[in-house]
Amino acid sequence: MSETNEHSRLILPSELSSSTSTTEVTLSWSNLYVETRDSGSSCWSSISSSCFRRHKKKQEKSRIILQDVTGNARTGQILAIMGTSGVGKTTLMNALSGHLGDNLVVPSGNVYLNGFPTTDTERRKSGHIGYAEQQEFFIDTMSLEEHLIFQAMLRLPSELTDDERRSRVKNTIAQLHLNKCMKNTINQLSGGEKKRLALASVFLTEPSVLLIDEPTSGLDSYLAMHIMRTIHSMAFEQRKTVIVVIHQPTSSMFDLCDIIFLLVKGGRQAFY
Repeated sequence: MSETNEHSRLILPSELSSSTSTTEVTLSWSNLYVETRDSGSSCWSSISSSCFRRHKKKQEKSRIILQDVTGNARTGQILAIMGTSGVGKTTLMNALSGHLGDNLVVPSGNVYLNGFPTTDTERRKSGHIGYAEQQEFFIDTMSLEEHLIFQAMLRLPSELTDDERRSRVKNTIAQLHLNKCMKNTINQLSGGEKKRLALASVFLTEPSVLLIDEPTSGLDSYLAMHIMRTIHSMAFEQRKTVIVVIHQPTSSMFDLCDIIFLLVKGGRQAFY
């Protein structure tokens, strides 16, 4: 895949320092297939009857989720993945981030960082990719600020001081306009505030590549546009590589996206 050959090389976590958050990283994928197997078949694995063996074989038949998809997300741009429900948008995000479930396999295709082919484990551990999934899990009794401080303790480089971590938390809260509710416990937050908190948890680590699954779902038009403008700022001004899944975007949101990647029924790529 010649278009993935960037001049930049892949920088490993051991080479990164707290001052290298502006490292530019492209994310691309070539001829990617994802298939699933029926996990329910495992309960029959110890039964030797030929009748049940035939049943098991039928259950384990592979089902294609994505087939032969290719794309390239570049620094400073937003690539928007679109398509109706069930066409494989979230599966593609999971594959790119290296977080496919145990029941999913990739029989062929590659995912690249700066043109270098990578494994799922390498992408998860690279330190370059931040993934905001559609469903986030919080400890409801924590305040918004406490949650981010806890995330900072877990996810930021160990060489950062406590003051530097708190400064990163403060800046992230301000960036997503969460100051007014920072002392509220998570069970007191609105749906929109929880959505922004999920994004804040990812923005906090300042990754070079942002994967964001449906950041505007459940938000009113004002908040949805605010979130998209914030994401656009991250891509353009901070030189991030951004991939978002967007469901039913308005024309204003559409205008903020640089590249459209359309999936259709059967996990096929219709437009890119």
